[in-house]
Amino acid sequence: MKKSLKILFLIPTFPTLTETFIVNQIIDLMQRGHVVDIFATAKSNQIIHSKVTEYNLLSKTHYLNAPDSIYKRIVSFFKILRKTNLKNDLKLISALNVFKFGLSALKLSTFYKVAWLSKTNDNYDIVHAHFGQMSDYYFIAQKCGFLKDSKLVTTFHGYDITPSETSLNKYKYALLLDRNMIVTVNTEFSKSLLLNIGFKPKNIHILPVGVDTSYYKPHKKKYNNNILNILFIGRITKLKGVSKIPEICNYIINEKGIKNVQFKIIGNIHYKAEKELQRLYETIEKYNLKDYFQLIGPKNQDGIIEEMNASHIYIMPGIRDSDGRAETQGLVIQEAQSMKLPVVVTDAGGMRYGLIDNKTGFVVEQNNIKDFASKLEFLINNPKQRKLMGENARDFVKKHYDSKILGDQLERIYFNELK
Repeated sequence: MKKSLKILFLIPTFPTLTETFIVNQIIDLMQRGHVVDIFATAKSNQIIHSKVTEYNLLSKTHYLNAPDSIYKRIVSFFKILRKTNLKNDLKLISALNVFKFGLSALKLSTFYKVAWLSKTNDNYDIVHAHFGQMSDYYFIAQKCGFLKDSKLVTTFHGYDITPSETSLNKYKYALLLDRNMIVTVNTEFSKSLLLNIGFKPKNIHILPVGVDTSYYKPHKKKYNNNILNILFIGRITKLKGVSKIPEICNYIINEKGIKNVQFKIIGNIHYKAEKELQRLYETIEKYNLKDYFQLIGPKNQDGIIEEMNASHIYIMPGIRDSDGRAETQGLVIQEAQSMKLPVVVTDAGGMRYGLIDNKTGFVVEQNNIKDFASKLEFLINNPKQRKLMGENARDFVKKHYDSKILGDQLERIYFNELK
């Protein structure tokens, strides 16, 4: 029988709509009998996913809670010390060491990064940092005397390692590099970014973000007036190629004359400051495509599943931007396939690793609007092939991306670290 582990997750913001994979990972570990605590630097005001409430995850979550003003920080500082034992007091006071922590010690920033640990038993087996920068909290805590017997695992997701910032990345992750720490990434593309800054291959594990296929499971589809719904879900950013969707739509509708389609975009459609969103609106207007688009705001997981269940095809026309950034995995691509949707994506970044080309969907050269639209046209005009690819897609995800299968792999990483 496997030992029950005590695991600490370090997360920037919790909970969030766009990082439900972390919730799924935590719940899977809890279902395996492990004890999980969560530390987050900020609390989200977004809609809380039902599983967060069902598993009472907020009660297991500690937040940074550093007051804004130095006066309030000082007052709170003494209150915290009065509530802790002498052993923890000494650890917390060490956070004031300017020789170790510089100016952040004087501002009490370091103190508040570790103060919450005085409320725990500090007997974690594993500390799992999601996003590279969160590993800093582990190293700071160790300098103060906390987490001495814990092993660190760090998961990189993409935005935490910009390809054009090689020198900066080597500096930011110097401790991870120097100590040969174990890291996980979601695709070969992500792995290549870490190898480029000096991580050793033996320390990098490819562990994609998983899907709860029992949750992302299609039910009887209800379609409206034979309209084919083509879906995109995600942040409206340049690297996701959202403003290219109207160009693809223009080819389908105005050049090929296929009118029974509806393009649905779920994302941050009200964030007017985002240039990609402005380009999206402008391009829809340019090609007179308003009647063929539905721009929908963000949705929680349940809402996303309903939209996928009412759709026929999923698309992600992502690109690699001027900084070399691209989608490293695109979990939504696997979620869509789990819902029996064939997918069309580009070869930018790591998306191409998350499907079987010509079997569960199509991989197209980035920025090739005509080829992308042609693949979409094929799926629109061939319902039997579209259905077969959707069936293949769910089988593929169940075999390679199911949360339980990837949970087994994560457990092995944890236990190997503790040997």
